[in-house]
Amino acid sequence: MGTASLADIVEGLPAPTDEEIKKAQEENAKSLKQSAKEKLEEELKNAKDKNFADPVITYLLKRCEEDDGLAEDVLQNHKTWKKCFDYIYEQARKQKSGNCAAVRDDVVYEWAEDYFHLDDKAVEEKKKKEEEKRKKQQKQDAEKRKQQKSKQKTVKEKIPEKTPDAKPMKEVKKQAPKKNEPEGQMSLFDLL
Repeated sequence: MGTASLADIVEGLPAPTDEEIKKAQEENAKSLKQSAKEKLEEELKNAKDKNFADPVITYLLKRCEEDDGLAEDVLQNHKTWKKCFDYIYEQARKQKSGNCAAVRDDVVYEWAEDYFHLDDKAVEEKKKKEEEKRKKQQKQDAEKRKQQKSKQKTVKEKIPEKTPDAKPMKEVKKQAPKKNEPEGQMSLFDLL
């Protein structure tokens, strides 16, 4: 085995030419563009509202072919079509007047592109932490309610035992009316 250092090995290699660098960048870009295309096509398959998702995702696919930066942004793990849709919906909500909002399609496409360019990883992580905290709190609250219910059941199950000092309760019996004394409404047969 040799004892050559990495610096010695690198020194022996010829520097890449501009053509080789450009070719390598194109190959990396192809794989980047292809990955972005695959992700967007998968998002389109899983979209709930395909009538809205189809034109927007088609636009994004075209733009990914033209712009490596957008393709790179699309490949971020926390970026999804659902979140993009929510972003577009929120932007439209801000522009509504009354109960109605009319937005041109080119504006919607810009919003979709803006979403993918938006650096919101920190915001997403914060939302995730808050969601985990909320779920943990719900679990604790459910456990407390469960314990309270079990305590209530044990209290109900404990029936006070009779003590010798306790006075027995008198039972009240309703006495049946005598036959000769009419009570309430009378019938003709009572008179016979």
